[in-house]
Amino acid sequence: MTISHLSQPQLLVALNELSSHLDGQVLSNEPGKQPIDPHCWNALLKGPSGKSFIPPVPLAYVQCANRTDALMTVQFAIEHGIRIQGKGCGHHYGGACLADGGIVIDMSRMKQITVDPKTRTAIVQPGVTTEEVRKATIPHGLHFPGGHISSVGISGFILGGGNGWGVKHCGSAADNVVEFEVVVPATAGKEEECKLQRVNQSTDPELFWGLKGAGMFMGIVTEFVIQLHATPQRLPCITAVYPLSMAQKVGSFFQKVYMEAPLEIEPSLVYTGREGAPKPGANGMEYNDPAVVLSLVSFLPPEDPRVQACFDAVRHFEPHARSLPLLDSVPTYDEALSSLDVFWSWSGLSLYSYGSFVPQERLDGDFMQVLHKQAEASTSPYSMILIAAGNPRVQKPCRHPSEGQVDGQETSQSAEGVGKCLYSKESEESLAAYNYRGCVYVCPYALWSRTAGGAEVDGDEHHIAWVRNTSSAMKPWVTGCYLNEIMLDQPGQVELCYDHDDLVRIRQLKARVDPQGLLRPVH
Repeated sequence: MTISHLSQPQLLVALNELSSHLDGQVLSNEPGKQPIDPHCWNALLKGPSGKSFIPPVPLAYVQCANRTDALMTVQFAIEHGIRIQGKGCGHHYGGACLADGGIVIDMSRMKQITVDPKTRTAIVQPGVTTEEVRKATIPHGLHFPGGHISSVGISGFILGGGNGWGVKHCGSAADNVVEFEVVVPATAGKEEECKLQRVNQSTDPELFWGLKGAGMFMGIVTEFVIQLHATPQRLPCITAVYPLSMAQKVGSFFQKVYMEAPLEIEPSLVYTGREGAPKPGANGMEYNDPAVVLSLVSFLPPEDPRVQACFDAVRHFEPHARSLPLLDSVPTYDEALSSLDVFWSWSGLSLYSYGSFVPQERLDGDFMQVLHKQAEASTSPYSMILIAAGNPRVQKPCRHPSEGQVDGQETSQSAEGVGKCLYSKESEESLAAYNYRGCVYVCPYALWSRTAGGAEVDGDEHHIAWVRNTSSAMKPWVTGCYLNEIMLDQPGQVELCYDHDDLVRIRQLKARVDPQGLLRPVH
């Protein structure tokens, strides 16, 4: 909602004036007209909405051509007292970029990316996707822990923490930011000033900390300098599918594999319920029986004995009980990291989720039984419950690397092109606002198709209720939530994304950089 003293018609006139000074353009939602398509990934945000989830509707979208447009729009918001939010690619399921009644600073057209293989860094603008980063870095044998789906934008992913491919050995996306270029609504308490500033561990360590996981509350980021990691050109992958009736046995095996595997090998487990797991078929999507799906992706080369040991354990686990033949291959880097796209990309895809973190040691039989029961109760053939890798317990912060070094540590590569792990056990200091470490990621996803019939016909209420019921059943094991995969529609959700001390620190920082409260509130 707007906090401006101006009426909506007056604000629209002022926005037209702003537009004349921009290289980009302004699109306004005028009263009585169909709302502008927000160009967000989740069809649930586009309406028609039901009672269970009502998407926010911005007053206007400023489609920025460059950083100057973003700076001018923030200054406009300060002068007129109107809420703002930054948008990279619009992939957040709950529409974090949609400032209800305010201005969306849309930077999706800002797509420059420059890779420096000598320092293993890249300069990335906010409109760049995970796929675009991947395509730019792999020719140099380098990797960034981007989203698990190729269309995920780098900007929002980083600012919300970024639990992506390679998180176990590279850390989160936020951990791998060296520097931000950001516009904050105020600096040093000067409410009528804003400026573009470079923020790193040296220039403003507190804001640097806050942008890494709580960035949507702090400012409009126009550029990221990110740390890259050496990676093989091919990634061994293995997937075993079992009937859902074996959920607890497979779950116990998964926990053992997860705890014993090297950091460079990432296991995941998926529970599918009604009609089972969707898979690509000759005529679109086909369905199997309800299933539990165990997968491993390795960032070590196939000849590494640790890969063979982990993969052999999967190969020999209940081979006669599998629902489908074992998928055991060594695809290219790009093929491996785009393998999930087909399951998350179709016209009208609607999603409701509740991303959460569970300490590794709490993956017990009782918890697995809860997930099994909830999977059986799912309301859509597309829905699933995912257990995936999370951040290691301790890591060292990214700083500007010298050639051949990162944080003063040598990063010489083995013959296979795999760099050394950059993690340290020296301290338990909170190095980023995104700070649930030593946990696995657990999330129920309701996925269904939006049709012309709308929310009631499509069963929105039932799908959303299933996620809420599942999250409630998981609560005794959950230690916190993941900002990037909650819907921002329930009271108290944001607070669950941070521990108490970090939440206090985030609110104090926000009071400094956004004294008018123009950006999303921390609640």
